[in-house]
Amino acid sequence: MKKVILGLLLLCTLSNAKITYGDRIHVDFGRGNGFDGIVQDIRGNMLRVKVIDVQLKGFFVLYLNPSTCTGNEILNKGDRKLIWIRKTCVE
Repeated sequence: MKKVILGLLLLCTLSNAKITYGDRIHVDFGRGNGFDGIVQDIRGNMLRVKVIDVQLKGFFVLYLNPSTCTGNEILNKGDRKLIWIRKTCVE
């Protein structure tokens, strides 16, 4: 009986998942700034993302400032970092 309940719980969790492993995501910082990444790991409400492209628009924009949505790191154009971000940064 426990196996059936656990199986149903897992099935419901997977069917309601919006973000899965290998998904390409975009984190928007407004005014055309942001970054794209590939989801490498999911733990609770945190995502481990490999940054693949950083978009910087504007003459004076040199990098994305550290925040919870950048893994508390500075992101520059050309960065290919692995960072942990919250799911709320994407949804």
